[in-house]
Amino acid sequence: MNIKYLLAAAALLLSASVFAQDAELLTVTPEEDNMTVSIAGFDIKLGPSEGSGSSRHGIYTEARGFSPVNLGLTTFMGSEETPDIRIPRSWYLSADIASFGIHGRAKFSPFFDTGIRLSHYNYRLNDGRAFTITENGVPAFIDGPVYDKSKFKLTYLGVPVTLGMRLGHDFKISATASFDILVDARNKVKAPKIKTQLYDLNPYRTSVELAIHGKDCGIFVNYGLTSIFKESSGLDAHTLSIGIRLLD
Repeated sequence: MNIKYLLAAAALLLSASVFAQDAELLTVTPEEDNMTVSIAGFDIKLGPSEGSGSSRHGIYTEARGFSPVNLGLTTFMGSEETPDIRIPRSWYLSADIASFGIHGRAKFSPFFDTGIRLSHYNYRLNDGRAFTITENGVPAFIDGPVYDKSKFKLTYLGVPVTLGMRLGHDFKISATASFDILVDARNKVKAPKIKTQLYDLNPYRTSVELAIHGKDCGIFVNYGLTSIFKESSGLDAHTLSIGIRLLD
């Protein structure tokens, strides 16, 4: 099986609990030459790229599925009152589940991409920590037994807009701005087994991203411009993620 679809399946499985509540929210028909992504009843068909010609000049359009994929470490930037996390065990994964682009073939030609992005943040809390969110959007730590492997999970669905420059045949540099909607937030504890749905968080998120990448691999830095907590909470917590970019 193509590695692209293996990574795509991993991205979807990580957020399966979100979409299980509404089976029609996101469905995928994984045909390699004619993939269809259905989101809330709207179908997006992804056929083969139109840029496969041999010409080295001009522009071409390109439609893709589950590309690119970003995988890396993540942390919070901002208020000291944000939940204490373990950075090496906190990670970020995103996949552009459907994307459309206009690209130039020549060296130093610009390109444009947009689409639909699924982003997942998995923050590992320090030992003995579990929490909920108050009606003001403030994290409230739960007293009780020692909690084992407590995680703060956030999942977003958004629209990225990318502008970039081709520096070589396969080498590119790009900048992305994204507007995301929070579709799931929870605190999950392994022992004792607890899943707490978290409400009263900031329902929207905007972010910027810089990436340098080749055809199959690169690096990225993603920063959240808006806090994950509501302004009324008094907490200013921005996401910062750094890692590798795949399948671009």
